Amino acid sequence: MFNQGRESCNPVLSTPGRLGRKAMVMVVVAIHLCNVLPTLIGCECAPPPPPCAAYTETELIFLGTVTELGNGKDAGVVYMRVDKAYKGLLEKTVELFDGGMCDGPHLEVGQQYLMYTHDNGTRYLPARGCTRSRHVRFAREDLAFLNGLSKAPATSRVLGQVSTLRSGVISEKGNPAARASVEIEGEGQRRKGTTDQHGRYSFSGLKPGSYRVKAMLPGFTQREDENDDSVDVIARGCEVLDVVLHKSWNGRLSGHIARADGTPAPGGIHVDLIRGDSDVPERASGLLVSSTVQTDDQGNYSFEGVAPGHYKVVLNIYKPPTFEYPFTPLYWPSASNEAAASTVEITETAPAQCDFRLPPPLKSTPVKLVVLAPDGTPARDVRINIGSSLEGLGFAWAGVAFTDAHGEVSFPAVEGYKYTVPDIFAPEGRSTSAAQFSSADATKPIIIHLVPR
Repeated sequence: MFNQGRESCNPVLSTPGRLGRKAMVMVVVAIHLCNVLPTLIGCECAPPPPPCAAYTETELIFLGTVTELGNGKDAGVVYMRVDKAYKGLLEKTVELFDGGMCDGPHLEVGQQYLMYTHDNGTRYLPARGCTRSRHVRFAREDLAFLNGLSKAPATSRVLGQVSTLRSGVISEKGNPAARASVEIEGEGQRRKGTTDQHGRYSFSGLKPGSYRVKAMLPGFTQREDENDDSVDVIARGCEVLDVVLHKSWNGRLSGHIARADGTPAPGGIHVDLIRGDSDVPERASGLLVSSTVQTDDQGNYSFEGVAPGHYKVVLNIYKPPTFEYPFTPLYWPSASNEAAASTVEITETAPAQCDFRLPPPLKSTPVKLVVLAPDGTPARDVRINIGSSLEGLGFAWAGVAFTDAHGEVSFPAVEGYKYTVPDIFAPEGRSTSAAQFSSADATKPIIIHLVPR
């Protein structure tokens, strides 16, 4: 047990100074490797965008007929005649790879399909993925748009939906914001509009370029960090930009984080709030949207605009210890997991304060990694992604490193943690298995051999 010292988490009368908020919206992402030829995995796709947005975002669009399906060593290869190219394609025939996984049409000989795809650097174009690719009989809306491009004005469109959140919990589904005011700005233009009964808005006739959208509704605000979201639209294309408005609350919580010796904690420590209303199931254990803040250089942090309720405060919830921040996730006041953490009540009348005392920092030891190209020479200036495992969360990002002229890099491994290099992609080649290491490997270098791509 480490000596945590004295902590407090009580209402205070003074108003906490406002710190710069750095928001982080946690999103669970399915990594779509389904377009990589040798190895395929399943993936889950969101609903596809409208045809005008798919046209903006897609590199290659064409109408084609399947002429042959590969077999044997060519199993999964699909040979297609290009009947009409709409964007980015000059060839009369193409070869695609269809692994049968992820979203996409089931390709059959003699059938015609509208394909949205891209060139991933191999000889094959991906046949599946999160796109609007489909059999021609289901492509009436797409073809109407694509065939009308030649006569359409060279303008752009931005559309989306405005919704509201009251508690800010990630799992909460937003409600459509009917009759919300919407303003779009960019390329020397500023226009205003109002959402319909479903919270939808649309601005047409825009110059191609970059635009930001701001929405307003009494009692709700758009986060400052979300005001920075922008989209780039091309002529005759469109982009979808949804806006989330958060209920305007007056609840505030701040605190001070000190090291084990009493000096201020370093700046940049991530602090999060978790709903702790166990008597309201839908509001219990919910991580808040845009709730992450960071300590300043004096170890102070502050949350503002928090909905009234009971909360748990946690440091570095999604980050394994690093050389810069050698501390495990810590819940207030000194718990290592959420179940053992204390709660604090936040109201709209009295700010709350939660102070932390960090445990002694964990030690780290440099471990040398050496990356060799397929011919045995050093792989220079190669990016290495490094992760670790957190209890209950699985794989977590631990850092990025780049090899030097000798193909070497030194990574400070925190004692008690195991690290993984999930993959390496370099001009010279790629890794075939995940390299693993810990601080115990400091006595010998970890050699990673790449194979040809």
